[in-house]
Formats: sequence, structure tokens, C-alpha cells
Amino acid sequence: MDMESLAISKSDTKVEDVAVKTVILGEAYIARKEKTGKPDRFVRLLGDKGKVLLAFFTAQ
Repeated sequence: MDMESLAISKSDTKVEDVAVKTVILGEAYIARKEKTGKPDRFVRLLGDKGKVLLAFFTAQ
């Protein structure tokens, strides 16, 4: 992960009955067979006790 690209936001919302406590946006370098040298953007939703609810990656 590129620590300088991270945006961390506290949240007090729910998706259906699941609490979302933190939203993290940022960039990460993912090892792949084809080396692009570009980071992938990601969104991660965290619930209670830091449990990962969703991790979504997309190439730029």
C-alpha cells in the first residue's frame, strides 16, 4: 500500500444490518505477471473490530 495515498474516514452507517465503521481509499501495488508499475486503486470497508467487509480493487 502507498501510505501517502490513504484516505481513512470514520463512518457510522449500516448496509442492511451490518455496521460500517471505517472507509479506506488508497492505492496499492499488486504483484501480477504483467508488470505495469502502476498502482491499483482500492476501497475497503471495515466493520466492528476492524473486520474487512469489502475490498474492491480497480486498475487505473
